[in-house]
Amino acid sequence: MPEDPDGLSIFTLLLMFACLALSALYAAGESAVNSLSASQVKRDAEAGDKKAKSLAKTIQAQVSVVSPLQSGLFFCGLLGLSFCVAAFYGPLYSAFYALEGHLRSVLAGLLPAAAYILVFFMFADLLPKKAARHSAERFAYRHAKLIRRMSKSAMPFLWFTSGVANCCLRLFRIDPHSLDDAVTEAEILQMVGEGEERGVIEETEKDMIANILDFNDTAAGEIMTHRTDVAAVPDDASISQVVAVAIEHGCSRVPVYHEDIDSVVGVCYVKDLLPYVGIQVPEAASVVQLMRPAYFIPETKKCSQLFTEMTERKVQIAIVVDEYGGTAGIITLEDLVESIVGNIQDEYDHEEEEIRQVSETEFTVDGTASIDEISDLTGVELPEGNYDTIAGLVTEILGYIPKQGEHPQVRAEGLSITVLEIDDQRLSRLLIVKEPPVVEEEDED
Repeated sequence: MPEDPDGLSIFTLLLMFACLALSALYAAGESAVNSLSASQVKRDAEAGDKKAKSLAKTIQAQVSVVSPLQSGLFFCGLLGLSFCVAAFYGPLYSAFYALEGHLRSVLAGLLPAAAYILVFFMFADLLPKKAARHSAERFAYRHAKLIRRMSKSAMPFLWFTSGVANCCLRLFRIDPHSLDDAVTEAEILQMVGEGEERGVIEETEKDMIANILDFNDTAAGEIMTHRTDVAAVPDDASISQVVAVAIEHGCSRVPVYHEDIDSVVGVCYVKDLLPYVGIQVPEAASVVQLMRPAYFIPETKKCSQLFTEMTERKVQIAIVVDEYGGTAGIITLEDLVESIVGNIQDEYDHEEEEIRQVSETEFTVDGTASIDEISDLTGVELPEGNYDTIAGLVTEILGYIPKQGEHPQVRAEGLSITVLEIDDQRLSRLLIVKEPPVVEEEDED
């Protein structure tokens, strides 16, 4: 093969440009395949599209840590780098005859390598990837067979490098196969967040996915209705009293207790009272005769496990018990569903919204709203303490429980919080105002 007087090999240059061209093909193929909808390709393949079948196999191979197409891109890029240095090292070494020592060799190898890397990233990586992503579906389906062949051709290099890497991991007593499908919740949430930014996923869908992932870690005590808000009746209550409580509070299931709420003995279903509608209730009729057995759970039980148990037992309500055996509250199947999809308002729900925005900087909130909810609402990181709700924070700052008719105001992290309503010594409604930031004026000399 002819060489110029300085030793520049034309054949080596051709090999270098061939490697650059192959790298560009691998980059374009990888970008196009990764931009495709795997579910759509699978549907097309099941419909009999041969190109879709080929792409489906390629997509399946792409799920590994380093995909075949990415491996081919690396291999061609490194091979092209070696050809570039081999082609230009001799001529540059001769051109730097005035330099002495190792500097001459370093420059003769470093300059062509740096130039090649720049050209590689611009024309064999970034440019083909962006071009392929612009029309990913058309490019992938048109060149489906070529992309599949490229993926297969890179497999030997991928197998070899993966084998060496796996051997190294085993030396450190790490099972390489345990890392193959390790996808964390954080990675899923990151992908969902990116999908929302691109407009592929709605904000409500993103919130539901996040709630589903939190479902396994959420305890029943975190979403239950607290005992102070539970509508219950004593075991000596009459049928008419149970009906009155159910109508007043709009509930379809009423816990029945003996002496106090800490001794729940059963649950009365309002639908079991329908036979007594429009007739004279017998004096012998007792709520104890109509109530059903109560289902007790600890407040630490995870929501995912509780949901499974309640659906299997076909119960709609559970009594949440604290570590001392007392009643902490109640939780319903609707509460579990609402922890995923958000608040569900039915024809029996007439309660005021937990959080209502009055203006851009003013909000009225229920005292049971969690600290995390208020922090997300206002964008202010509220201090943590021995409380879970915004009412608990206000009580902590005040140092006492306000009386009926009082409207004390506190400040916390740039928020002004005013008590609006008090119900049975409980701060039921609060007004939160975001105060403007204080600008400190500099003293003039």
